[in-house]
Amino acid sequence: MSVADRIAGYQTFNVSLQLGGAFGALPLRSNALSRENLILFESTRVLAESTMVADFDFSESTQGFTGGFVDLPSNFDPSLYQLVADHRAVPVGLGSGKALYLSGANRSDDLWMFWKKKLTGLKPDTAYEVVLDLKMASNVTAGLVGIGGAPGESVFVKAGASTVEPVTVPDSEGWLRWNIDKGNQSTGGEAANVLGNIAKDGDSTENFVHISRTNRQAKLVATSETDGSLWIFFGTDSGFEGTTSVYFTRATAVLAPLPPVNLSTVAGDFLGNFESPSTLGQAALKIGKGGAFTGMVVTTVGRTTIRGRFSTSGAASVAVGLPLGSLELLLKTRGLEDGRWDAADEVYLKAILQSGGEEIPFELRPAPRKGGREAPLVGKTINTMLESHNESGKEFGLGFAGVRPGKDGVFRFAGALADGTKLTASARVVEDGLTDWKLPVAIPLSSVKGLLHGVAAIASSPAAEGFHLESEERWTWMRPVNPRAKSFQQGFEEKLTARGREWNWIKGTSALGGNSANFTIELSFGDTSKAFIPAPRLDGIQGALGPRNKPMWVENPPKAFAMTITPATGLLSGRMPGTLNGKATMLSYQGMLFPSDMPLESGGSTRGAGFVATAVGVVGEVLISSQ
Repeated sequence: MSVADRIAGYQTFNVSLQLGGAFGALPLRSNALSRENLILFESTRVLAESTMVADFDFSESTQGFTGGFVDLPSNFDPSLYQLVADHRAVPVGLGSGKALYLSGANRSDDLWMFWKKKLTGLKPDTAYEVVLDLKMASNVTAGLVGIGGAPGESVFVKAGASTVEPVTVPDSEGWLRWNIDKGNQSTGGEAANVLGNIAKDGDSTENFVHISRTNRQAKLVATSETDGSLWIFFGTDSGFEGTTSVYFTRATAVLAPLPPVNLSTVAGDFLGNFESPSTLGQAALKIGKGGAFTGMVVTTVGRTTIRGRFSTSGAASVAVGLPLGSLELLLKTRGLEDGRWDAADEVYLKAILQSGGEEIPFELRPAPRKGGREAPLVGKTINTMLESHNESGKEFGLGFAGVRPGKDGVFRFAGALADGTKLTASARVVEDGLTDWKLPVAIPLSSVKGLLHGVAAIASSPAAEGFHLESEERWTWMRPVNPRAKSFQQGFEEKLTARGREWNWIKGTSALGGNSANFTIELSFGDTSKAFIPAPRLDGIQGALGPRNKPMWVENPPKAFAMTITPATGLLSGRMPGTLNGKATMLSYQGMLFPSDMPLESGGSTRGAGFVATAVGVVGEVLISSQ
């Protein structure tokens, strides 16, 4: 009653004009009646009846939270990192009781210190908007300078939620990481928001003082498990290369269930590549207005069709043959509350492919759609080089393709890989966030039963040193074992880099562009069988493009050497003499010219590239450089 008695002792004021007739005798602590002395709510939100409010006071116990550390080497030295996750008494001046304590020395330019807990009692398979409020204590003054970053402003407070338990796993480079996306330092992730940093304002002492952090201004959505559980977590993500110590005295989580996904708004095509040490491929889905979908999964061993229907929570599970196992799907949406999928809204699919005992997470992004963003590079031609990195040991030349994007976002490839395999296929661009595009490529090579797999970034207006099409990471080119094949019976796996720029040619000008039409052809061979011997002088051939872009040789090449250029497309082809197994023969070569501003080598002098191949697997590289 002490609080009620204290309120009863306040002077009352008639504020009916400001707040309505029910407030004729409102008790206020201040004698001066003003707007500043009133707490006015500009808007309110009615939470669903099933909203969970979980409040955790750590003064007496950990409330079931578990602490830990990641973003450090697997073999870290404990004496250097000095990691502590403890439930201990708060410092003098912060009152009584205990708090969750975290402390660690950042020796790896990055250190994530956290507390996590599993919540239960939620609706199963339901998307929740998660608000997390943290009461903390920090002793770091704002505006300080430190190694790697400020000890206050470069130590970021994060909080988040995850369907699966966040666990520590070693990555391929021997570092301890989380199995979920929390982001890195100042950047949030799929499962976490940045709530601020640990710098305290208005206190220049080294004492610990109370600070509060919340994610109320940034929406965080997480989906509960089928058993109605969800993991929440909070901690600090440090860029400051020194010791950080903080206390968490209280945490409050408000989990409000979101309304069911309006499946009528997410109709469209979605694509995404997946890759693991044992499996790579692509999944493509077409979602109808009622949530039903059909699709295809393509891998190195073939393709299989899938079909199913999303639940009102946006989840689906389908069996996948080949045999791959199963595919778990979850719709992720932002901004569809008005019932429309606008350009500023984000829709994509989180997916997990269960295959051979491993889980392969990936995303499917939307392809261009009616009423959405216009597809990029429509009607242009992107001359693209597919550069081999010789990881297969075959010493390939360079593959190439002319790529034509359409209004539907389909990029049509016409070219060849460096073993002679024709590349006549297509791939479709998808939205990469709200502003960018990317091209997931998973092209079955039907003639050799192989696969070309990778992802490219797409830029409508690249910088001077950039490309319209460029592989984000090296693509994988796989050709399986085939004893009946005429060449490469043992198969191979090669890595490629794809780079392309728009090809433009004006009739009556040189296909090489610029003021010079002079060029040099350089040839090199990786003849593993030693069957082909090139003719003398078959390297460093110099020439110029004469009228109608026909080659005119400055130095006479070997007899019967020829080259033809198609300036409208940049394609080139020709033949060269030599001996194969001791007999005179002619080998063909093919390739493509690239725009004069495409910086392939130092100075951008490489103007064309291609390959030489025979039925017995002799391969060679063709480079054309402008003079």
